[in-house]
Amino acid sequence: MITDGKPNKKLLMIIAAAVVFALCGLIYFASGRLRDGEASGGTIVGPSDELPSESPGAPASSAESTASAEVWAPDAETPGEDGDTYAEPEPEPPAATEPPEPEKTEEPRTIMVHIIGAVVNPGVYEVPERSRVIDAVNAAGGLTDDADAESVNLSRYISDTQQIRIYRIGERPPDATPEPEPEPTPTPAPPQPEKTETPKATEKTPEPPKPTPTPEPRDPRVNINTADKAELTTLPGIGDVIAGYIISYRNEHGGFKSVEELMNVTRIGEKTFEGLKDLVRVE
Repeated sequence: MITDGKPNKKLLMIIAAAVVFALCGLIYFASGRLRDGEASGGTIVGPSDELPSESPGAPASSAESTASAEVWAPDAETPGEDGDTYAEPEPEPPAATEPPEPEKTEEPRTIMVHIIGAVVNPGVYEVPERSRVIDAVNAAGGLTDDADAESVNLSRYISDTQQIRIYRIGERPPDATPEPEPEPTPTPAPPQPEKTETPKATEKTPEPPKPTPTPEPRDPRVNINTADKAELTTLPGIGDVIAGYIISYRNEHGGFKSVEELMNVTRIGEKTFEGLKDLVRVE
């Protein structure tokens, strides 16, 4: 307002302050847009880039397409509030899982043994570790008919490179020594009755000394009708088991009538009898 032909100073100062404030805001806005455009790689249309004027008769859509030129295309980075840019985190690929390793199974260990004697197929055989004598016998086809199963411990463990011998009936292991036969106790001679001498008138002549009776020679053969188990086991090829069979047969049949009757006892065949017939007797 002009008072008395002079402008109002207060009003002029207000207008000048408003113009300065507006200019500062316009500059700040323009610098912020420019900074954002440089950071994002887009293009900004400034106030000097004037839009082309619409020609008469041009469709209205051309103005919209021209106006769309102000849109700037950001790249993969997105500006923050303070003007700095940050990259979008990429999703981590799933961790590759290794296939489980197959369990390792150890192969069973084996040993080599040599089996000889009274088996079907003697020879060298491969058997599992911690096997027993019976396993090696089965690998060799089993025992023969004349095998003496009592001469070996079939449940004993065997080791690598071991030799196993199965004896036949009548054979004796080299480390087995026969038990000594008990010495016979001499039977005392029966007491002789005392003779009373009748006195004679004539001088008596001394009687010649009587010969002392000599004991009859003892038969070294074993009496199979009276021998106990200990005496029977002194015979070759006769162990505790076969001695028990002999005693059982003797008790069941009232004793042996002949030496040949031994072949009727269990586990005594012709071969065993051939080794016994000259060492036994029947009384």
